[in-house]
Amino acid sequence: MLQTPVNDTNEITNMLIALDAAADPLRVGGKAATLAKLRARGHRVPDGFVVPVAICARIGEVVDAQLRSELGAALERLGGCVAVRSSAVGEDGARASFAGQLLTRLDVRS
Repeated sequence: MLQTPVNDTNEITNMLIALDAAADPLRVGGKAATLAKLRARGHRVPDGFVVPVAICARIGEVVDAQLRSELGAALERLGGCVAVRSSAVGEDGARASFAGQLLTRLDVRS
């Protein structure tokens, strides 16, 4: 596991949530919540973390420097290269699907 949560909201830092604790789709988006469920059921899903919806909504404010620092530290703890997936809350809904329209970067190194 990436890191033991530091508080009762399962945050690994002030701005990141461990993938294992990312169960609430309203807080982390459907893709992350699904990956967390698959990991919990024993499927082979790599370790990771999530930037919660509330933090994403604040990008561009004063959180940028702190978020950048915490992302760098979390990437170093994962080690090696990682995949980075952008997503949107409700990107795959009952009435519309935006799958494939967002960006995934592979082999990202800290």
